[in-house]
Amino acid sequence: MWICPVCQKENIDNAHLCLNCMTGKLCNNCSTPFTGDVCKQCGKDTDTPIWMTEKEYEQYISSITAIIEEPVVEEPAAEEPAAEEPAAEEHAAEEPAAEEPAAEEPAAEEPAAEEPAAEEPAAEEPEAEEPAAEEPVAETAQEPVVKKSKSRAVIWAIVSVLLAAIVGLAIYYYICMPSQPASAPVDSAASSAEVVSSAQSEVDSSAMSDAAIDSAADSAAMSDASAIVPDANANTYSNAITNLESGNYFAAYNDFRTLGSYSDSKLQLGRVACAMSRYICAGYNHTVALRKNGTVVATGNNDWGKSDIGSWINVTSVSARGLHSVGLRYDGTPIAVGCNTKGQCNVTSWNSLADIKAGSEHTLAMTKSGNAVAIGDNSSGQCNVLSWSGITQISAGAKHSVALKRDGTVLAVGDNKYGQCNVSGWKNIVQISAGDWYTVGLKADGTVVSVGNNNSGQRNVSKWRDIVYVSAGLWHTVGLKADGTVVAAGSNKHGECNVSGWKNVVTVSAGGYHFTTAITKDGKVLAIGDNADGQCYASQWIGIAA
Repeated sequence: MWICPVCQKENIDNAHLCLNCMTGKLCNNCSTPFTGDVCKQCGKDTDTPIWMTEKEYEQYISSITAIIEEPVVEEPAAEEPAAEEPAAEEHAAEEPAAEEPAAEEPAAEEPAAEEPAAEEPAAEEPEAEEPAAEEPVAETAQEPVVKKSKSRAVIWAIVSVLLAAIVGLAIYYYICMPSQPASAPVDSAASSAEVVSSAQSEVDSSAMSDAAIDSAADSAAMSDASAIVPDANANTYSNAITNLESGNYFAAYNDFRTLGSYSDSKLQLGRVACAMSRYICAGYNHTVALRKNGTVVATGNNDWGKSDIGSWINVTSVSARGLHSVGLRYDGTPIAVGCNTKGQCNVTSWNSLADIKAGSEHTLAMTKSGNAVAIGDNSSGQCNVLSWSGITQISAGAKHSVALKRDGTVLAVGDNKYGQCNVSGWKNIVQISAGDWYTVGLKADGTVVSVGNNNSGQRNVSKWRDIVYVSAGLWHTVGLKADGTVVAAGSNKHGECNVSGWKNVVTVSAGGYHFTTAITKDGKVLAIGDNADGQCYASQWIGIAA
């Protein structure tokens, strides 16, 4: 049995043509039923014409019917053994093809003479040349199915048997043994019986594997469909990762935004925001920013010369907080300007750094090997970080230091008056930010946790969702969502939390004295809040990180 790939009905043998819908083919390479010119099981072209078209099938049935019916008319009724008729009927009952209505076969309307026997492999089958009159069926005990009968049911049973023989022979010679030539015509009913028996045996032996073949064909078809229709999201994701790792942050941002919830695209947006955060930083009352060419700009308060960074070159990261500004060069060495009363700018001996952050009066840095160093005010132990290892991020508050480890846990040292260092129980953290007297952490599921001072509601972030980046200031906190919008909590004394209208934001930074800055996907800077010292003039900058 086989299932036609077009009408999905069972067929009694491995015929090239479906007996139900007159369609379907068998691949001459793997013998799989299919439609079209290329087999979906083996993927090869089926150039060899080993099937019959509907027209050729009708012609062939017409010729077979003519052969069968001719001796019925000429054979005297007396020669037909009545005792053997039940045997013919019994065989017809065992053959499913005998149940097919004669009305579905238009054989009688098609002249047998029109069959191009020389071009059709089926014409070479033994039955086409066997004259029924020359071989008396009554003398052959092994061939009961070809006995003459005036019964229409018996005739169609004989047609079914002969068709099975033809199909079986075609399978054997044209599929199973394609390298061998077609056999010579069979001249006797006995030989025909042997062919029928052989073909039936092959059909029976292959029946057990039909289900496995069909299952394999279905699997192959699904695989082919996957191969034909590439996963566009996978390609976009791969390009986005490449852009992120090569520093093309805006391109990476656009790709990950397009992907939405595909894979870990939202987490990757957080990576983009973290990488972009080194291009802008809101201090207490001044703002510093990094251009793509490695130069730096600053605006706002310049007490202690903390904004005197116009001469910096070859810089890859900037950070600002209270009274000083710091930067990291391409070669991993740091640079610092501003107040140095606590030695917070004495960083020239450091090297092989991966990141650097400015606290109120201390400086914290992370080495390329995942360790930490700190210098400056250590009155609360905020510089006691030499034992840290395996860290991936750092952040400096007023008098405490925080670090994220590779396993998603967090370390903190320094002043813990408000519990801002109580982070030992945090897990699954992907990003951290130390405010002046509190600490916030972003979890992998897009929610935010916090500890420490909450006198202005700056820690009211527990209901935030779909966050990819957070920044803690002095009295307010801002969060970047996966859709490029921004949320804020805490003091809004100078409108620093009026960020609900911002769109296409790549990274954000919460300042100390009531202002907020951000960078959009086109490199434009946004700034809102207190502008008493001109710290919000950063909004006039363009081309930052572009």
